[in-house]
Amino acid sequence: MALLLAGLMMPFTTAQAIDIPTFEPRVTTGIINYQYQEKYLSGGGNNVEWRDTSPFFGVGGTVSIATNFCERLFVDGYYQLTGVGDDRNFDPDAIPPRDENIDFNRRDLAGTIGCAIPYKMFLDGSVTLTTGYKAGKSEINGTHRRYPTGKVTFAPEDSTILKTDGVFGGVSLAWPIRATWQFQINLAYARLQSEFSSDYHGIIPLQGGPTTGTTGGLTGGVRLQNTLTRHITWSISMDYFNYDMDAEPPKKEKGVDKLGKVKERLVPLRASLIWRF
Repeated sequence: MALLLAGLMMPFTTAQAIDIPTFEPRVTTGIINYQYQEKYLSGGGNNVEWRDTSPFFGVGGTVSIATNFCERLFVDGYYQLTGVGDDRNFDPDAIPPRDENIDFNRRDLAGTIGCAIPYKMFLDGSVTLTTGYKAGKSEINGTHRRYPTGKVTFAPEDSTILKTDGVFGGVSLAWPIRATWQFQINLAYARLQSEFSSDYHGIIPLQGGPTTGTTGGLTGGVRLQNTLTRHITWSISMDYFNYDMDAEPPKKEKGVDKLGKVKERLVPLRASLIWRF
């Protein structure tokens, strides 16, 4: 990150140091495999796990310029909305047996500052250093049925919300393939603050406000990019995000099972179309 900050602080003083800024809006679509887990300190039947694969749509834009230090100094913004996914969990061994149906959606926002540094000794590739801010919100809505002594009891619909936001830093390695293709590997580490609130998690209602925690996680991905014309580029990419929140309940509740950890795993497969101005 020190090299990136040095590039940002370097003055643009000469004609050779400055290129014409470029603007690259993009649209993105794809599918995301989303997995959500709640782990309780006592374990057992109170643990929760949901998963599904859902479509998503995103929009973003990048402003970049060449400097003395960075072959490409850029600022990027991106917003993504994931469509509704659903899952079901029927537990005949619970006491009483229960049947849970949920649907969930997610929103993501990210802002990135990056500096691409040519590194021709490394197979004619380049290194890009990045840092920035990201935020995500997952909302899970559920309906729960219990079956005591052969009867069906309908519980009211409830909502669970998990919010995360914070900073990240990363590095990307890119290599040209032929004249118009490029292959890229991305690695990053995020340190996020999380907030968990729920009307119904496991079988225990939360009381005393939201549960908070710190989330840390490594992310990685690969991307293949092809330049069609001077102004149009397309890419496909796959990423892996895995975040664990160590829960800090708002207060100690006697006789109530305590939430110990919330986990999210996201694996998006993206296709992007980029215009360059």
